[in-house]
Amino acid sequence: MAPVQDPERAAASVAELAALSDAEQAAEVYAAAAAVVEAVDAWIASPSWRRDTTTDYCREMTTAAAEALDAVDDREDLAAVCAAAGPMLKPWWPSWPAPALAAVAVEAVARLRYLTQIRPGLVVSCRRLVAQPEIAAAVAERLARPAR
Repeated sequence: MAPVQDPERAAASVAELAALSDAEQAAEVYAAAAAVVEAVDAWIASPSWRRDTTTDYCREMTTAAAEALDAVDDREDLAAVCAAAGPMLKPWWPSWPAPALAAVAVEAVARLRYLTQIRPGLVVSCRRLVAQPEIAAAVAERLARPAR
């Protein structure tokens, strides 16, 4: 049976994530937050925008997060940047009344969620793996074994 993962590809992915600096991650969070703001602005400007409690909350949280991001003193402080972007992740993002425009906003929020809530932990774990080669070797060996 073939290996579940390609150990070389897995090692390259671990090294790539481990090499990301907090400043690089923070810059990507800023870019992702800007994409959310842009998507929400396009959605609001569309003729099919329907104002209600849910959509108003989406807009309010987007505005609050954009203002909080502008107020962050150290733009390279990943924790502060992720916390400032947090309000964009709070609302339920509806897929109506302009499904295509709302979908862009939903995808932008999903990317922001990954960059603020998932990837920072992955980066920390990868840094630990790289710092302890014996663990990295054991993981690579396990990935190279055939699946049961």
